[in-house]
Amino acid sequence: MADSTRGMCVWREDCDGEMWSTDCGKGFTLIEDTPAENGMRYCCFCGRALVQLQEVEPEFTEVNDAAG
Repeated sequence: MADSTRGMCVWREDCDGEMWSTDCGKGFTLIEDTPAENGMRYCCFCGRALVQLQEVEPEFTEVNDAAG
């Protein structure tokens, strides 16, 4: 574990948006919202401070066809 995350458990959102993988090797399912939006501040498995990383959906812009 990197020194910058010592004492923290990083939770990473999987692509489906409901499953979260933890640094301590567990998985947790949330039906709605994120851990923070559900008031979760500590990992329920290891007790360390919870830090969440969410998938960022790419933004697509519409390209206008100049040819018409």
